Amino acid sequence: MSTQEIVTRLAAALQKLEQGQAKAAAAAQDYDEARTLVADALKGGTAGPLLGLIEQLRTSAQQASRPGAAIERVRETIQKAHGLGDF
Repeated sequence: MSTQEIVTRLAAALQKLEQGQAKAAAAAQDYDEARTLVADALKGGTAGPLLGLIEQLRTSAQQASRPGAAIERVRETIQKAHGLGDF
């Protein structure tokens, strides 16, 4: 396999990781909206447990939206591969 093929595959993997990161960020925003809607709908009721669950889901999505070690490692590997040339 040539260096260019390796870089192409790594770039595709990086793109998928970045897409997942963007989707997680969008999900976190959706949870914010859901939390507001639930709070408004259940004013005076017992929204606490449901709001707590929504907050947990939002926090998880928010954490997933942060650039992770995997993305950084793929970027570093792509840079290293560019420096190798064909082998």
